[in-house]
Amino acid sequence: MSHDSYRLAVPVGGCEPTEGLEQSIRTAAELVRDRDRTGELLVVSLLQLPEQTSLNRSNIDDSRLQKADDTATQLMQVSDEMGIAAEKTVQVVHDGATPIVELAANDGCEGVFVNIDTSQSKRQPVLSAQAAIEISTHAETDVFVRKLVPGSNTVQRILLAVGGGPHSALATKAARALAIAHDAQVDITHIYPEDAATDLGEETAILQQAEETLSGIELFETGLLPSNSAADKVVDRSQKYDVTVLGAPTADLLRQLVFGTAANECENARAANAAFMAQQHPKKEQR
Repeated sequence: MSHDSYRLAVPVGGCEPTEGLEQSIRTAAELVRDRDRTGELLVVSLLQLPEQTSLNRSNIDDSRLQKADDTATQLMQVSDEMGIAAEKTVQVVHDGATPIVELAANDGCEGVFVNIDTSQSKRQPVLSAQAAIEISTHAETDVFVRKLVPGSNTVQRILLAVGGGPHSALATKAARALAIAHDAQVDITHIYPEDAATDLGEETAILQQAEETLSGIELFETGLLPSNSAADKVVDRSQKYDVTVLGAPTADLLRQLVFGTAANECENARAANAAFMAQQHPKKEQR
């Protein structure tokens, strides 16, 4: 398989339930299709061992290795069924971040798609919020982070928050892929300062560009909203939606929305909302 096409790595917990991940694979496949119809997924099944344990596979029970391989195979088939080629690999790791950053750099990946599952609070998943933060910080690729919460497997309404930053166009493509994967509708919003000039031509253009990208997707509502605290406005609105899609955030409140409380020690109930972040690497040229 050629690696000249857009290649998106999707790390998953090799021994964790695949329930809900099928839709994420479909979303990832749609992201690849949007960028490059000859692109491909790399399903990375992570088998996590304690820090003090050797990573030598000869010391690992065969049933665990087989489970990790079966998980990758099952998810790879979902991509194949959608017409997007897929490969798989099983990685034995101590943590979920460093190996993914290294794999993306060494295996020709142009993007990484990370799922954070906050619905399984009784145990620490291999792909924790902290791992997602480290991947988004260090990976020299596009990074997509989808935070799953209880009930987030069903997506009917998506809030897309767009802005003028470098990640907004990729976030719009992510919202499109999510909408196609779930047959959902999208609301688009752009927040502008309350004391902005009366001429909102630039703000209107941002909305129109997003609408063009979402052509063919059911749009329920688009609009400009005035607020001197864009982060508060987006987080408040997010409570009415199944998932909120946005570009890589800088505001602490929005980072908490994306990554959950691991990104901020302060407990905040609004961080329980499902979110999807798109971060375009500055060295990666949009196709």
